[in-house]
Amino acid sequence: GKSDSLGVELEARWQITDGLSVDGSIGYIDHNLKRFPAADITGTNRNIASVQRPGYQPSTTANAGITYSTPIGSGDTKVTARLGWTYVSEQIAFGNPLTAPFQDATSSNARSLGDAQLRIDDINLGGGEFDLQFWGKKILDKEYVSRGIDFGQLGFGSVIYGDPATYGMSLEFEF
Repeated sequence: GKSDSLGVELEARWQITDGLSVDGSIGYIDHNLKRFPAADITGTNRNIASVQRPGYQPSTTANAGITYSTPIGSGDTKVTARLGWTYVSEQIAFGNPLTAPFQDATSSNARSLGDAQLRIDDINLGGGEFDLQFWGKKILDKEYVSRGIDFGQLGFGSVIYGDPATYGMSLEFEF
């Protein structure tokens, strides 16, 4: 086979003040399949590049975040808050529609997901220190297809959805 791929990725971080920063990135890839040999039922090799698509390859990915950190109290204790966002464009699981007839049903639509964290570092308690973090992943509880499988020869396809919104707390001790 033969293919050409052209991509670009940009990353940036801007420290606005001592305690406030913004960061982000964006990536784009253009995949051009020129030759993809495959044998038909007679054993004859044919070029199926016109119908073949790259699997698990989103054309666009992006993320952005804002972080604020400030000392609190008179010691080394500080609080940090962060909001983050990620984007992944649509992607297919199986690139050959001739062997994966459920390609559309097993593909993943574009998705945007949000995360949040609140962390307090270096809390002094009785001579020991600990850090406390509250976090949420996929806080907008967006339902999306994470992976798919196409059992085309058996007559069905199936998908696995991404994790739901999750929330938690982490506690770290130093002694």
